[in-house]
Amino acid sequence: MIHRKIGVAGLLLLLFGACAALAMGQDQVPIGEGGTTGDNPLTTSFTFTGNVGLAIDVVPFAGFVANNPGTFVISIPAGSTVLKALMYVQRWDDPATNASAVLSGSPLGPIAAFVTDPAGNFLLQAYRFDVTGIVTGSGNYPFTFDTSGGQNYYAALVVVFSHRLEPVGTILINDGSEAIGTGPSTTAFSGVGGGAGTLTIVTQADNSGTSGESIVFNGATILGPGDIFNANLGDFASLFQLPVTVAAGTNTASITTCGDLFGWHLAILVASSPTEADCSGFPCGNNDNKVLLCHVPPGNPGNAHTLCISPNAVAMHLENHEDDHCGPCGDGGPLFQTGVVQPCPDDVNGDGVTN
Repeated sequence: MIHRKIGVAGLLLLLFGACAALAMGQDQVPIGEGGTTGDNPLTTSFTFTGNVGLAIDVVPFAGFVANNPGTFVISIPAGSTVLKALMYVQRWDDPATNASAVLSGSPLGPIAAFVTDPAGNFLLQAYRFDVTGIVTGSGNYPFTFDTSGGQNYYAALVVVFSHRLEPVGTILINDGSEAIGTGPSTTAFSGVGGGAGTLTIVTQADNSGTSGESIVFNGATILGPGDIFNANLGDFASLFQLPVTVAAGTNTASITTCGDLFGWHLAILVASSPTEADCSGFPCGNNDNKVLLCHVPPGNPGNAHTLCISPNAVAMHLENHEDDHCGPCGDGGPLFQTGVVQPCPDDVNGDGVTN
């Protein structure tokens, strides 16, 4: 069942101001649901650092769906270690209720909402299941969930993993329950290094037909203005993954709409940090213009040895030799320098480069 919140532009103008008068489409949430935007911002619940990566899948729903069945599809590099897996669902309705779920045959809950946002005469309730022991790698993860009625518009599976080829950085998961109606809501990410990053945002119960919507990062608009919260996954949820420039310290992300009432539940920042993935922290050579790398021949770990190589050769080693790493080998080992032709244990063509 899809309810129309207001169908007359004059009433929109009266209730929400000139910006909201632009919104003439249908909202998915019940009549009378008018939350105060910005009163319940998302907050940081989890922080991960190191060679970490993010995988996420979001499944949309049309509102009233019995048992809400679906399947998450997750893809992460082979050999990854899952650090945290979280399943999120939501409910628009009153009163507060518990939620239960089944993921890949494993029962979950019942649990209470970890955050609620009063929105008019309804509650926007957010639920979070820790499914780290269930999600072990790439694959399909079928699920159902039950929130004892109400309107459900999405389910999400968030997976944070570590892998040696992931860039060193920080992942911050900001989650919660914020009913967005007019004006901005802002969430903050603290304790990150400057560099390139990706901002992931998940909303639900949004739909097309509203102008003046935008996503802002550190005061700069990165998407919009326009009809951007338009259920880009289908009925009715949106997933945005946007490149951003991360400042050292605290960063902010804001979203705004002109009357399309919906829920904001996830804002995830993946911030790459200056790292020694290029081995620059281990200089070597006559002019310190090369770097140390421990090379472990595949299938022959006892023959590990330290190389002094061009920085341009580091990526090839780390990508093709699973146990290679920046810096000298732990036992000191023999030191071989490229550019000075000398035999290496697995230097098959005699050019001083380990193959």
